[in-house]
Amino acid sequence: MSLSRQLVLLVVALVLLLFSGTFLISAYSTRDYLEDQLASHAQDAATSLGLSATTHVAKGDEAMFTSMANAMIHRGDYLKIRIEDLQGKPLIERESRQPLDVPDWFTRLFPLHPPEGVATMMAGWRQVGVVRVISHPGLAYRQLWKSTVDTLSWFVVGAGLVLLVGLMLLRWMLRPLQRVEWQAEAICNREFPVVEDKPFTYEFRRVVEAMNRLSSKVRQMLDNAERMASQLREQANTDALTGLANRRHFMSLLQARLEDADSAGGVLLVRVEHLADYNRSHGYQEGDQLLRAVADLLREESAGLAGITLAHLSGGFRAVVRRCLACPTG
Repeated sequence: MSLSRQLVLLVVALVLLLFSGTFLISAYSTRDYLEDQLASHAQDAATSLGLSATTHVAKGDEAMFTSMANAMIHRGDYLKIRIEDLQGKPLIERESRQPLDVPDWFTRLFPLHPPEGVATMMAGWRQVGVVRVISHPGLAYRQLWKSTVDTLSWFVVGAGLVLLVGLMLLRWMLRPLQRVEWQAEAICNREFPVVEDKPFTYEFRRVVEAMNRLSSKVRQMLDNAERMASQLREQANTDALTGLANRRHFMSLLQARLEDADSAGGVLLVRVEHLADYNRSHGYQEGDQLLRAVADLLREESAGLAGITLAHLSGGFRAVVRRCLACPTG
């Protein structure tokens, strides 16, 4: 999996985690607030109904306090209204059947438990009954549902914009890695480019700078290796005393030409007579000087000729190869 995809998945996971936590905290906080409002609403209704219906309950005017309870329950703001005597026997009890107008799964996910409001009915110093009121949670559920939907909608829109901007920024931030990949492939092809455009991100800038140093270092190492290889090849094929081709190089060239049926040419052997006597009488340094002088003379004589190879075989022997044949000269 690519780095960009991993980062996108990480960002999405973090956004979802953050939203889930924020959403749940907000939803449960709103639910607790609405339950407190339902409790206050029920208590106010119980107190108001208790004050209004006390005289009728004390007189036993059932029709009057029943009509008052019916009027309240028909408004739809209350789930249950109950007026009972001091022994707990209900004088009247009404319940609302209005639907909640929200999905069932939502009520199971965020259940509301409306508290009961209780008020004692007093006729002077005498208690005549108790009023119990439970507010209907329908309005609270609708408010909670609307708040949840609005929060979710804003999150979807905001998350979409954040992801879009994040993807654009991510592509811009990861562009240096593409240049580093191109640079690495170029190094494999024995090309050594240097990325001049440094990225803004500190870590990526360090990577680009390291790759630039690596490119320069590899170029330097390969150049040194090629120079050393060239020197070694020259040393392996050149006689150190005269600067001519050595015996091994001469034999390999001669063998290659002899195996080539289309090759034609000639070999000339040159020998310095009595070289050993000259070394004993004049010294080896003078003898070496003589060999170098002979090599220089052969170079001068063959300077205008094409296809000439000069070689030092051993001692006073030289070879001259003509026309593409490797010939020992000396």
